[in-house]
Amino acid sequence: MDPITAVKQSDRPWVQDQQFLMGVKRAIRRTGSRLVLVTHPKKGRQASFGLDDVAGGASWQRFAQTVLWLERHSEPRDVEVQTALGVTTYTANRTLHICKSRNGPGGGCRLAVHMDGTLRLREYGMILRKPKGRKEAKDGARDE
Repeated sequence: MDPITAVKQSDRPWVQDQQFLMGVKRAIRRTGSRLVLVTHPKKGRQASFGLDDVAGGASWQRFAQTVLWLERHSEPRDVEVQTALGVTTYTANRTLHICKSRNGPGGGCRLAVHMDGTLRLREYGMILRKPKGRKEAKDGARDE
């Protein structure tokens, strides 16, 4: 469903959201299906990437098994990633934030990805966090 925020709201959306999700949950369990909901950031929250920044009520985050946030970069960026073969640098035009991962590892991780014109994602690997106290200077050298 894309975007879930397009659903008509009542004067008590928190009740409506929970009723909807509980009904969908029963149908999914009964049929063995999967449901992917798509939403957008709350207005004015484009710079942060967390559960509280997802548009819609708290039920959407609370009852979701997984929350992924795809961040678009205005310019592709070079990032260091951990791959199965070691650490390497890739140029990514998107970052996939794993905001929630109830049934597996990865919550809080970021993946470097490239999205092409056909809406396909190529995943490069997990973005490495810079060690604390180390900043990159504009010329690429690192300050301690």
